[in-house]
Amino acid sequence: MFEEAATLSIGELKRYRAWVSHIEILAGCINTSKAFPSALSDRSHDPFLNLRTATQWMTSIGYQTFLLNSNSGGADAVDPASATMDQIDRYRTEILGPMYRDHPFFDVDSLEEWINPGTFGVFLRCYAQESGVDTLQTHDSESAVPTSPASSFCDLNSTAGSRGSLVPASRPASSMSIHSTSSFYDGNYKSRPQSSLSMAPSESFDPDIAKISEPDEVSVTSKRSGQFKGKSRVEGVRITSHQSVNHLVPISVLPRTWDIPNPPKSTAYLFHAVTEADRALLKNEDGTLKPLGPLIRKEDQDSWDTKSGGHASATGDVSVSQLLPHSEETVRCRRITMHCNGLDMCSRLDPSLLSDDYRRFSADPSESHALWAPQMQANANEASSYMAGVARCYRHAIESKCKISCDGNPKLIKFSGGRTIKGHTHFIGCSKFQSTERNQHRYYMLPDNVEFELIKHALENDGQLPNVTVVNNLCSFTSNPRFGTKTCGSSFFSSAIFRIEVLAVYSHIINGTIFRSPMVRRKCDAKMIILVPTTDEQRKHPEAQLGYKAIIYFLSPHNHPAWPVSKMGSSEKQRLSAAINTIGVRGLTASKLLKSNVLTDAFGTAALGESSTALLNMRNVRHEIKSYKKQEFRYGTGWEGGQTFKLAPFYPEATCRAIILDGEAAQALGLGEFLKTYNVPSISGIDSCDPIELLSYCLKTCVVHFDRHAKELAAKDVPRHVIDRIREFPYLDSQMKIDEWISEMPDLVEPFPAANNWLKHKLNNRWIFPSLNQVLSWISFEDYKTIPNHSNLAESSHAARNAETEIHVGLLDAILDAQARDNIHAANLCQMELSGVLHKRGNDTYHREVNSVQRAMWQKRVTDERNMHIQDFQSLQNELEEGKSENNASLERSKGIKAEIQQCNKLLQEDRRSEHVSHRLKQLRAEEKAEMETRRAWKIRRAEIDANLQELRAGPLACKQIPARSKTSTPALAICESPSQPSTSGMHAAIDLAPSANGSNSEGREGLSEFSLPPKPPASFSNNVHLKNQWADPTQAKDQWQSNPWSGIGFGDSNDHQWDESVWMEDADVSVGAFERPNYVIENTPLPNTSNYPPFYSTGEMPLPTADPNSEFPEYSAEEWEMFLSNIPAHLEATEYSAGRDSTEFLGDGLTLPPPVLNVEPPVLIAEPPVLNVEHEISGSHGGTHISTVVETNEHPLRCSSRTRKTRRRSKDNVIGETTGKRPRKE
Repeated sequence: MFEEAATLSIGELKRYRAWVSHIEILAGCINTSKAFPSALSDRSHDPFLNLRTATQWMTSIGYQTFLLNSNSGGADAVDPASATMDQIDRYRTEILGPMYRDHPFFDVDSLEEWINPGTFGVFLRCYAQESGVDTLQTHDSESAVPTSPASSFCDLNSTAGSRGSLVPASRPASSMSIHSTSSFYDGNYKSRPQSSLSMAPSESFDPDIAKISEPDEVSVTSKRSGQFKGKSRVEGVRITSHQSVNHLVPISVLPRTWDIPNPPKSTAYLFHAVTEADRALLKNEDGTLKPLGPLIRKEDQDSWDTKSGGHASATGDVSVSQLLPHSEETVRCRRITMHCNGLDMCSRLDPSLLSDDYRRFSADPSESHALWAPQMQANANEASSYMAGVARCYRHAIESKCKISCDGNPKLIKFSGGRTIKGHTHFIGCSKFQSTERNQHRYYMLPDNVEFELIKHALENDGQLPNVTVVNNLCSFTSNPRFGTKTCGSSFFSSAIFRIEVLAVYSHIINGTIFRSPMVRRKCDAKMIILVPTTDEQRKHPEAQLGYKAIIYFLSPHNHPAWPVSKMGSSEKQRLSAAINTIGVRGLTASKLLKSNVLTDAFGTAALGESSTALLNMRNVRHEIKSYKKQEFRYGTGWEGGQTFKLAPFYPEATCRAIILDGEAAQALGLGEFLKTYNVPSISGIDSCDPIELLSYCLKTCVVHFDRHAKELAAKDVPRHVIDRIREFPYLDSQMKIDEWISEMPDLVEPFPAANNWLKHKLNNRWIFPSLNQVLSWISFEDYKTIPNHSNLAESSHAARNAETEIHVGLLDAILDAQARDNIHAANLCQMELSGVLHKRGNDTYHREVNSVQRAMWQKRVTDERNMHIQDFQSLQNELEEGKSENNASLERSKGIKAEIQQCNKLLQEDRRSEHVSHRLKQLRAEEKAEMETRRAWKIRRAEIDANLQELRAGPLACKQIPARSKTSTPALAICESPSQPSTSGMHAAIDLAPSANGSNSEGREGLSEFSLPPKPPASFSNNVHLKNQWADPTQAKDQWQSNPWSGIGFGDSNDHQWDESVWMEDADVSVGAFERPNYVIENTPLPNTSNYPPFYSTGEMPLPTADPNSEFPEYSAEEWEMFLSNIPAHLEATEYSAGRDSTEFLGDGLTLPPPVLNVEPPVLIAEPPVLNVEHEISGSHGGTHISTVVETNEHPLRCSSRTRKTRRRSKDNVIGETTGKRPRKE
């Protein structure tokens, strides 16, 4: 029995069976590469050579004859009919196993059916019956081959007393060591057939370096006694003084996976890039040569550790022969020793996947796939297991780390707001969390598909689950050491937020406990020696081209299967680079490149995975594109790269003259906010900070969109003549015609609600008309006329692109094209399954969950940082305005001090002995000096503020919209109109705490801050008072206040003095954005009715008015008033409470509270208000109370128009029809 057959791979067994089971007759000549007929591989045939019983039908002699016959080519064919009976019996005994020697199929009468003449000739050449002493030729020279079939008979059981030199105990000989040899003859490399019976190399210590022996110098003799008795003596190829090999194999291209000869030290490789194409792969882009040592390591798929670091080893450089043709002179070379890093595998790896005695000499795809396929199945099992999802959640929470140095533990923390939209009440945070270290600690939201109780139990019991569960007791995960995997299937990247480094893809739950399975290193004994000529030697022998040469040999095989070809080689990179240069990197993506015909032509197939499996990994393609983009665009292609975008109105040297939009309010207002920070007055000469005014310098609205929306009014019963009049506006060429159009339109559109709402929308958005008409625009006449009036040039590019790519094709053509693409995709999928190189490496269930969590955490962090920067920016702006006001006040005080000093000086001239005047003069000069010091300090501080603001604008807040800043201050009084005869059925109070839209001081209401509350209110209050009825004219408001100060009370921003009457227009359609005042909800806008509970104000002991119409309004002190306002929440959820509900269900039967005991004159309120609008309307009858509340906050979720956050207009002077002319730009 041939016991060694059990150690052969399935591929080797199949090749041998195919050799002994096929015979073909082609053109009258017998194909001698096969031994027996094909029927032997047919399961229905008798006999059938089953792979499971290979040890019974294989023999050592037969297998070695197979190795020899693979390269014979039929030159030794002998007709079996010319042989003797003893030769036939000997052949059948030596080639067939004991099970089939006496089988009827192999009868002598049917020789032509089962004997192959080529195989029989090789057998007779090596085994001679007449000779008692057999001779074995290690080189197949003509002089060594017997001339007669019966001239010799050699025993092939062993070459040196054991079979290990032929086939190792666990693996077959590699194809390279079996099928390829070479000899160095007359300076030329010639490939010659190799016998698998080459002896182990003789490690000669002779100081003389051996050269290649002649063919007749090397021979091995043995006696046929079952085993060789004596040692063979081989004069091989001397590489160094301590290393010789039998064969030196020339190669011109570096392999992707090296085949290790069997035995390893029997053969060395001489790498020599001969052609220009091969040499181009060894050069950098600047033409310099790449170092061969690192290049060989980089090309190989195995992970190698260079002990010498690419330099000479500890034993120094060595002298190497065989590098100079036609010369016995040696060359000094650097000796680079590389050790294989082996394989990283899960500590719970299934032992059946990889045995301890495994050896690899050559890459076998079937063995690699056998190790890779179980991982594919494990991915599917991981996604379909619920408990695996629980384990992933637990591992993610445990192994995530805080961004800062922290020894805290993961902890379940309850949301302060109660329950989230998804129903979560807790999240996983850090036990050492502090409010001052926001976003610095771990934060993990529980997945929706994981039960809270399971995670809670696991966190409280160190990963122990309530039920005994076993998931993935045995694992299949292995990893190339170059990935640096730490735990089973760990992520190949680290989180930039919470530094998540080691997280498991395949979950392991052993006996109900979530198990962290570390990766263990399977050490490999494979060792590769690279001999590279030194630089001095390359200069010394320029004609030998030593820079393109190296000698490589191995000392031991690998103990793990070959890795998938996932790294791109020099050849693939070269072709990929050529395709990128042809297409160009502008707008190039990996998907576009892989689908391009240029790349298909470069690799010769549309299914690129068949030509190079490395292209199946998108990461390789993206990396190459990114490197080329970095060369062409040094600063990147994002907003941070290139030069500053410049507009001609703000940078005179710019060539971009304007921006054309389609009338979208959000786009226009966002551009206006950007222009506030973009404008530099010292460069542009534009001092305005109003975003609406800045838009008029560079914005044009597409007249095609304007005309299209105007035509749509016809479907809403607007007559044709009204639509035509509307469409005339962009073409009005004088201010008089525009004024006429403005005055005519309100009466023209009034009978038609749709047209009326359209006009109100345009009047409220005062940037629209200047962007449509050149007369109102601040763009220069020449620029306005040369800039297109529409955006169709950009939008028509879609049709041009469709025409270029031939999208408009017939139905059958489209189906056939789709079929071709599907076939290519299917071929790539099959190649991925076979090679193990996936489109995306981290695309399993775990990595998708991790990426989702990281995106959420990143978004939260960015939002928090942005809000923090905006808060800093607004506080600096507030400080800047307060400082400016204080500085101006200081200047005014200094003027008064100087005037008083002048008066004192005059008095001293009249009476120099006046001590009072002298003392006063000293005080004034000290005050003047103090004011100067104050202004000097403010000047320094202002420079710091300006620098900080500029840094925020150019850095974290670049291209960011900054909302209107809020001010926390004391409320000022606003005036509300009330009926002339107030009713006594209820009470109304309005509190306006909303900020000014632009935060600037305006004219018209300064006098209101001088008024104070009267000592006593009337006995009853006005009813049905609405904010929309407030006086727009401050003069009328002041007169109304003086005549009836208690007709209505409102608290508004003292800076909010300009009013826009259009905001209060009645009967407007909210859907078209007629009322787009920010932070304001008009009366007929529906508000969310999420709960029916009134807002809670913690007023302490603050007394409230009763519902009794005869009760008096109490008087409050300044302290009481401040206490009341301070207890009103600054931000409230917008909620509407429907009237008609009985308030007793939450207020009780009585609403009367004890009156205050304080009777102090109310203070004069002159400060600015905080941000809140609260309107209460209470009416009582027969003990029942009905409450209606509308709350408005600075961040209200509902807007009158979701398309924009328009800046509030407050002055009739802003109406376009009243514009008299343009303000000249400052030079």
